[in-house]
Amino acid sequence: RFGESAPLPTLRIGMLNSFASTLGPFVIKALQDSAVHWYVDTGFAASRIITLLDRRFDFIITADETKPLPAVIATPLFSEPYRIVLPSSLHARTDRLVKILSEMNMIRFGRDPNMMSRIDHWLSGAGIQPPKRYHLDTIEGTVQMVSEGIGWSLLPPLAVFRLIERGEAIKTFKFPGKAIRRTVSMVSREGEGVHIAERIRSVAVGLLKERYLPSVKKNMPDALADIVIY
Repeated sequence: RFGESAPLPTLRIGMLNSFASTLGPFVIKALQDSAVHWYVDTGFAASRIITLLDRRFDFIITADETKPLPAVIATPLFSEPYRIVLPSSLHARTDRLVKILSEMNMIRFGRDPNMMSRIDHWLSGAGIQPPKRYHLDTIEGTVQMVSEGIGWSLLPPLAVFRLIERGEAIKTFKFPGKAIRRTVSMVSREGEGVHIAERIRSVAVGLLKERYLPSVKKNMPDALADIVIY
């Protein structure tokens, strides 16, 4: 049925949290005529490449950096650097960031072991040893804790741009030194649903350019040059 023009009976998509909670609804709206029933799941487990091989999903939008598997096609959508997220009430200067982070709790987010390892490596290199006190699974919860002054976090711009638009009391800073980056891709099984995969890619890239980049330019202008749309 993936090769036919008629709507699919069911379309199953897995999305990473930061995409699902920001651009995901717009992707579904633009493609709603592609399927009669939609099944969308979110989070780390739902956006792992292995879920395509066991056919839990037809397509995923993911930052999974697993080595490409046989019969799987990964099409990069965009790449972005992680940002330091602090409460807007805190008077912080770029040249004092490391000292500030050393004195505050860190609000950790997510379950991706590879990303957590990269973050721990950066923290160690910067001489920052925050206690593992807070670890949340939702972006909104993480940001609210930061906005309340409980601590700071590391998040990609996509995760926070809508919350900043809505007035969440946070501000973001570039990494001191080389930033941690992630690449978000649209992944599908080779030879299946090629035209739908291209529609998902096209809509997602269009939304990144029309909704995401203008917001970054307005609210996180120093991040704009480091974001790459493919």
